[in-house]
Amino acid sequence: MPWKYQKDPSTGLWRWLDPKQVKEWLQIGLKSQLWESLVPDLVLHASRNPNQVQRVYDFKFPCPPDNKPSWGRYAKGHPHFPKNQKEMYEDALLGGASKAKSVTPGGVQ
Repeated sequence: MPWKYQKDPSTGLWRWLDPKQVKEWLQIGLKSQLWESLVPDLVLHASRNPNQVQRVYDFKFPCPPDNKPSWGRYAKGHPHFPKNQKEMYEDALLGGASKAKSVTPGGVQ
């Protein structure tokens, strides 16, 4: 199950969601609890601290191969609109301290 991060309403800070909690919500039909969550493909964080994100990577494998890889843009009505995935990862998870990277058939960009 991919790592999920969500803003804590009591602190306003983004935090890692325990996969056990996510699984429980899904099992009891509380998918709506994950509405504003961010789900990068690969997260590197400080040792034993998933809340201290160091790097974020997202896999971009376009079809057909001649399409240019792009970051998903959130639709109007979504809580993260008008930003795209890259902007949210950088602002929310990396705090502007690092750039989110895409991983494509051509390498890391």
